[in-house]
Amino acid sequence: MKNLYRCSYFTVVNFFEQAILKRKKGPSINQFIQITPPIFSSVEHLIIGVFHPSCEENSCELFSPTNLRKTIEKEGKNLGFETVIIPSLTHSTHVEIIDDHPPGPMNADGIITTKKRVGIAITHADCQATFIVDTRLKTFGLIHAGWRGLFGGIYQNAIAKFIDKGSNPVDLALFIGPSLGVEASFFDHYLKEIPPKYHHLIQKNNTFDLKKIALSQFIEAGIDPKKIEISSICTFDDTRFFSFRRSKKAGHNLQERNFSLIGFIH
Repeated sequence: MKNLYRCSYFTVVNFFEQAILKRKKGPSINQFIQITPPIFSSVEHLIIGVFHPSCEENSCELFSPTNLRKTIEKEGKNLGFETVIIPSLTHSTHVEIIDDHPPGPMNADGIITTKKRVGIAITHADCQATFIVDTRLKTFGLIHAGWRGLFGGIYQNAIAKFIDKGSNPVDLALFIGPSLGVEASFFDHYLKEIPPKYHHLIQKNNTFDLKKIALSQFIEAGIDPKKIEISSICTFDDTRFFSFRRSKKAGHNLQERNFSLIGFIH
């Protein structure tokens, strides 16, 4: 496969180009951008991406509450999935394992499965969307970690679920996608919002390095640091991405969301 990566973690590639490489049905409409981390480049038949609008006119409409589910389902089918599971997020630590046929509507912030041709999608606008793949068993999951989930233990719950499915942490590889950077992760009421065990990690202006905290949790869970990649993109700073905090600071109530998608097509 042609090398699409231009930096240590990932690059932004035109979705039209990526679709030609990964599908037989022809290119998708070039309406948004896909980001693909190279850590999974050697895993065959794996489709993975973080999606946000392109600069094309009206592309933002595809990410509106009215159209987002349709957008995800359409692009999932274009990429070769028979169906896409899109859970309703609760900003909790709840992770579901899907073993049988894809379920109906569900409330969860993480999905893990081994099913082929079934995609998992998570919507987000500042929170961490984290892809986890057992490169030996081909078990995979997608986790939505807001600050409540991160400090509440959603990643520990997810790793425990993988172990329940037979995974060894040393076989897990993961990628944390674009999310809040440290300078944008400020907590004016951190004494009430964040557990005391993390208070010593506070930085200037009442900020916390949420990505570094996630990294430490994964390493503590037994995952090889060499198999962990973290996007350096801050969704607050990078205006290509929807950001809840940026929108709130500007006095707006953000409705649109980015989305992440993962699955095996074979």
